[in-house]
Amino acid sequence: MYAMNAASMQATYTQNISAQGDGSAAAMQLFKAGISKGRLGKLWSKLTGRKNSLKDLSVETRSLLVTGRHYAGIEAVPVSRIRGSEGRSDDFDAQFNPLSSATRDRWISIARARLSGVSMPAVELIRVRDEYYVRDGHHRISVARAFGEQAIDAQVTVWETLEEPSPAQEDFGRPSLAEAEHWLSSFSLRSKLLE
Repeated sequence: MYAMNAASMQATYTQNISAQGDGSAAAMQLFKAGISKGRLGKLWSKLTGRKNSLKDLSVETRSLLVTGRHYAGIEAVPVSRIRGSEGRSDDFDAQFNPLSSATRDRWISIARARLSGVSMPAVELIRVRDEYYVRDGHHRISVARAFGEQAIDAQVTVWETLEEPSPAQEDFGRPSLAEAEHWLSSFSLRSKLLE
């Protein structure tokens, strides 16, 4: 119902520009479609138990040791590889559909600018391994995805990482709690069989 490709959005925009003059109606229509998809996706996620949220950079890097950071320049990044956020993972779902009406005004102003042909500044992304996390530009990415764009210009900072040893690995071969419980249950079963 809400699936619109870039060509149909442009046609809608052209029709609305003639009637409205500034693209506000087309931008509002796109926002409403996006927030509806976001809310339905959130409900579906709760019903199925499948995650449909943006990854949180701080959570995802908790078990990693950041060994270095460097600016990689401006790149055209596939929007499908942008998987998370640095601090705003509750505002958009995993497909960057808005989840709150609080994002409406900013989202619509960006959509109107895009529909009018205004160029947008590059978003700021952090690359950790093969995934990207948004530092700045959540609304621009959301609008780009709503328009069906495959890539977006981004200023990319790369975080070089190593996995930190888990506490079990640091204990010099000591079994984890799960391994100990398995061993004890196996031992108990074998003891009962020998009785």
